[in-house]
Amino acid sequence: VAAMPKRFENVTEDEFRGMLINPDRLKARSGSMPSAPLKETNDPTDPLPAQFDFRDEYPHCVSPVFDQGSCGGCWAFSAIGMFGSRRCAVGIDKAAVLYSQQHLISCSTENFGCSGGDFFPTWSFLTQTGATTAECVKYVDYGSSVAAACPTTCDDGSQIQFYKAHGYGQLSKSMPAIMQMLVSGGPVQTMIVVYADLLYYAGGVYRHTYGPISNGLHALEMVGYGTTDDGTDYWTIKNSWGSDWGEDGYFRIVRGVNECRIEDEIYAAYFE
Repeated sequence: VAAMPKRFENVTEDEFRGMLINPDRLKARSGSMPSAPLKETNDPTDPLPAQFDFRDEYPHCVSPVFDQGSCGGCWAFSAIGMFGSRRCAVGIDKAAVLYSQQHLISCSTENFGCSGGDFFPTWSFLTQTGATTAECVKYVDYGSSVAAACPTTCDDGSQIQFYKAHGYGQLSKSMPAIMQMLVSGGPVQTMIVVYADLLYYAGGVYRHTYGPISNGLHALEMVGYGTTDDGTDYWTIKNSWGSDWGEDGYFRIVRGVNECRIEDEIYAAYFE
């Protein structure tokens, strides 16, 4: 299903590109970022469920869909989303805690603020420095293309408290490994190539059909998988374009064919 969502009615093509990650920035650095292998458990004696949706399995852990605005901070929204989801899934947080995208955008100096970011420096920051809560540092870059300065205190002047991930790594591109990681610990972070037709997505299973030129890369939180009644396998993805876009802020994309490179680079964090 395709329709121009209200969210993008007055957004120019350049403004839309500004919300995405410029692949040239990441290319300039590729090779310098080692990938930490993740311990993957794929025990064939424990068959994977035919479908999984984090929202159904862990309703108390689900945070709202956010809107990154004009800041190209999708890398931080998806990382912080996964950080909170997985902390809650393992029981460290008893319910969804909203962690601060803004602190990560402003303070992770190896990334590019509102001009994009990459998974390795992001998770390096979240394991070494950590995240703080959105109550401490609220999101202020909605209407900006330049990140706010890194805060030294919470918005109310109190001391910042940090919560760290214990480790992270990149998953192999095997379908069972990705599915197993979702089922066993909750959402993972992924990145896709964005074409114009994603903008118009309004429901169903997305498959790139028009718009030959890539607008850039977009980082997302993968929260589940399933198969439609007509047999189409899909991943369920949480976006950061607000809840008015797509299926209440989420979308489904074809699974198993590396659609828009969705299966190329997937990261998970762990907390034990």
